Amino acid sequence: MYARDIEHCFSLLGEELEALGVQITFRLLMIGGGFMLTQIGNRDTTKDVDVRVQDFETLYYTHEYRIFKQAVRFVAQDNRLDPAWFSDNIGEFLAIAGPVPKGKLWRKFGRRLWVYVPPKDYILAHKLIAGRDKDEPDIEALAAKLRIKTRAQAQRIVNKYINEDTQQTYGVLEKINRFFRM
Repeated sequence: MYARDIEHCFSLLGEELEALGVQITFRLLMIGGGFMLTQIGNRDTTKDVDVRVQDFETLYYTHEYRIFKQAVRFVAQDNRLDPAWFSDNIGEFLAIAGPVPKGKLWRKFGRRLWVYVPPKDYILAHKLIAGRDKDEPDIEALAAKLRIKTRAQAQRIVNKYINEDTQQTYGVLEKINRFFRM
């Protein structure tokens, strides 16, 4: 997906939610490749859009949430997209890993879909948890934007958003040492 595809799909999702009579506004925190593509611009495409549905814990078992997920599927079917174009699977992990910022409003897509973006340092902290080879260009781009050059600076950002248990479980120190030389 290109940045314009993400915006188009969100627009269609917002229209679908209204057409289905949804009465609440879904607030999404966009992270991962969608964030990198639309906010940092260091890449041309992403395979999916990762989000955390705000208030997920209270919405998950509701009728409105089932309609929301149905609307996501409709957008995929109508546009011949991979059903995984939209992923909210990471939401629970984010909540367990540490504090999740509310983010700042990026765009409203109708009255029922508002998309927020977290601070750049939040994304860097989570990219460092993942620490995959494919994350390296994102880590480099975020570190450059944030002027993060040292291990100590990177560790402070990780400490801000990621609890100690999660850091140890995912070997964050080793990943910081891999990506930052001093």
